[in-house]
Amino acid sequence: MRNRHTHDQRKSKGKEHWIRFREWRTHVRERQRVGSTVSHVMPEECDECTCLNCGYTFRGHNCPNCGQAASTQRNTKKSALKNLFTTLIGGDSVFLRTCGNLMYRPGYMIRDFLCGKRTRYFRPVQMLLCLVTIYALFSLVFKDIIPINDFSTSSFETADSGETFAKASQMLSKFLSNTVAYSIAFAFIEVYPFKWLFRRCTIAWPDGERRPMNTAEYFFMLIYFSCLLILFDFVLTPVGWIPGTKGLMKALGYLLPILLPVWACKQMFEISWWKSLWRNIVASIICITFVICLLILYYGIFYGVSAIMK
Repeated sequence: MRNRHTHDQRKSKGKEHWIRFREWRTHVRERQRVGSTVSHVMPEECDECTCLNCGYTFRGHNCPNCGQAASTQRNTKKSALKNLFTTLIGGDSVFLRTCGNLMYRPGYMIRDFLCGKRTRYFRPVQMLLCLVTIYALFSLVFKDIIPINDFSTSSFETADSGETFAKASQMLSKFLSNTVAYSIAFAFIEVYPFKWLFRRCTIAWPDGERRPMNTAEYFFMLIYFSCLLILFDFVLTPVGWIPGTKGLMKALGYLLPILLPVWACKQMFEISWWKSLWRNIVASIICITFVICLLILYYGIFYGVSAIMK
């Protein structure tokens, strides 16, 4: 009986702590949504203060000119840890929510963002820049960095057309195996091909009507696709450390840039797997063909200039 009573007391205390934690999270989310510091002092009773950001004199919790909080204090270790903990756990972490939604419902998330739910998700271009930065730091720590431009002018001075083609093929293989390079090129090259391939596909807007997307919306969609590819590369990289999985990871590196957009387009446009598959395959072929043309042009000009300078 005593052990059971002690267990019930611990259980009730755990519930109390959980209730307090939920109230604290609600408090933090409401404060972030309103954008003001919570205080028991009413704005009318606050002393007159000068904004440290723009120099405007006002009364209240926030500056009416720029929106900065009146109680701006120096940054300390405690405030830094509190800010980090609030952002990752307690607060409304838009970045982490966007990453999670991209991982398990990419098409629906992108459609929600394009249809007006902007504050719920991280903006696409800023998210791509953040992920590329994190990916570069991650690669420096855990991966062997192989420079793409591992050729010099001397190699072209004695190279024939066969060696030049071999170097172009090697560079194309590195481009296809580099997630960041392929995803960024995919986002910027495939805007108009995607718009042409999916011109008959529509999405459901908040007013109930189904309308096609414009060029800017296709661009944001492809930026989110690039973020999705980078996120899955983060997840699958530890699998590559297991011995004997190098071939599997190489195959996934070529398949995921096609399969993930197929999955996202199926959710977004509410079409069949086959319609999404063949459109994405054609878009990938266009992207790779464009890169091949650029490589041929680049190597042709470089090789021609090197031959003339002999």
